[in-house]
Amino acid sequence: MKLDMPYKVDKANVVSEKFEDEIVIINLESGNYYSLEGIGFDIWSLIEKGNTPNKILEWIISRYDSGKAKEINKLVGEFVAELRDEGLIIPDESLENTDMETANTQSERDAISAKPVSDLDKIVLHKYTDMQDFLLVDPIHEIEYKDWPKS
Repeated sequence: MKLDMPYKVDKANVVSEKFEDEIVIINLESGNYYSLEGIGFDIWSLIEKGNTPNKILEWIISRYDSGKAKEINKLVGEFVAELRDEGLIIPDESLENTDMETANTQSERDAISAKPVSDLDKIVLHKYTDMQDFLLVDPIHEIEYKDWPKS
């Protein structure tokens, strides 16, 4: 995976909602929905802000065990690739990289302190397929948002 390639959320086919410490993501094209917590929450937030995987990696290493940079690099690369493979993010070569912004929530994640890399054993994208039929039948997918609501 090219770590300097910026990605963006595929807003034409993906919606997400942040809750206190979790993000729920729906792929409107496949009908799958996903849940992210912990470091996955932070990575998603940073992607939404236009950060490259390389900048995200730097941010994570600065907050976790910097002695495990190679292992963290592998985990972040695999996770971003999984988001891409699930159709949740797409490459965006036109994005200007923003200055590194931290993930917003819980007072900037309660000023995250350095944590051992074991807390990162695997960055998990929880995938659910049980509502595909309902999400794909929903007629709201067939309208142009600019035309709705009509007054």
